[in-house]
Amino acid sequence: MSLTSYLAAPPRIFNVSSFILTGQQNFVVLTFFLCHFNSNKLKNYPMPREQIILECSEAAKEGKPASRYYSTRNKRTNQEKVEKKKYNPFLKRRTIHREVKS
Repeated sequence: MSLTSYLAAPPRIFNVSSFILTGQQNFVVLTFFLCHFNSNKLKNYPMPREQIILECSEAAKEGKPASRYYSTRNKRTNQEKVEKKKYNPFLKRRTIHREVKS
């Protein structure tokens, strides 16, 4: 199938490797591919998330070991430090765990 037949067809995802391209044609096909890619599909992909460590804030006051949990957060929407209520097995109750520097 030639490049002109793809240009005449409605926008869709196509296999770039089906063309035999050299030099300047690579740029044309790549530009065409990016312009006609279905942008709705890009919105469904998750954003990269930052991994964080949550540590118990009450264990140090009572002289017990702190429990740690690993979690993720979206850095763009959550710019402040994360606080979650999690179970601490050393204190045998749920306590507030705060984000620490990783």
